[in-house]
Amino acid sequence: MKKQTFVLEDYLNDNGIEFRKEGDSLTVGGSLYLRGTGITAKEVKKPKTDLLKFKRNYISADGILSEVITKKGNTYLIKNVGKKVNGYLVTDGKFTHAHGETLAKAKEDFRFKIIAEKLKKDPITKDTVITIQYYRIVTGACESGVKHWMEQNSIKKESYKASELLPILEKTNAYGLDRFKSLITF
Repeated sequence: MKKQTFVLEDYLNDNGIEFRKEGDSLTVGGSLYLRGTGITAKEVKKPKTDLLKFKRNYISADGILSEVITKKGNTYLIKNVGKKVNGYLVTDGKFTHAHGETLAKAKEDFRFKIIAEKLKKDPITKDTVITIQYYRIVTGACESGVKHWMEQNSIKKESYKASELLPILEKTNAYGLDRFKSLITF
């Protein structure tokens, strides 16, 4: 009985998975688990994007698989797999993507993600104005958690200077305090 040979490229082609072959190297989108295979790498190159495009007009962004209805630039009219309603995807083509029920909402969420990434790294000075949304972005706190904390501590103002807010956060050991303090420069 003749032993059959498994050809990885054939499997990938048959399943609509895009790949690129350069010499002996094969690049595949997504995850590849090699634990226990004896295959090792001295250097791992970071991917240029986590946006996965598949044959037959499918795309995956932020772990959401969608059928592409139309595409214009980095904006897609999509239908999420398993859903009946169309939506939109806006992406920078690299690592920032946002989905929305409307194009306006997808664009708004995309801008929010860009700003959020910047704020997560920006230093907080004593005069930085901290709003509820700013605090949520920096600490990862949920809106209802912040509002509950505000009610428990009789906080009425919607924003504070960081120098005013820090003692209140410390006194109450607020959620996200350590993350907040890690960005403080005063």
